[in-house]
Amino acid sequence: MKNGGRYQGLYVQAIAAWAKKEIDLAIALQEEIARKFPRDSISVQQGQYNYF
Repeated sequence: MKNGGRYQGLYVQAIAAWAKKEIDLAIALQEEIARKFPRDSISVQQGQYNYF
């Protein structure tokens, strides 16, 4: 689980940004997660939510 800490950190940051209504930051973090962890379809779905 070498990348687990990095993944979890990005995920928490993205959710925190969304909660603070920093949508642009949340989108940027979700896009980074999608690039680094493309098999994480739940995170991709959550990221798409911020576009609408």
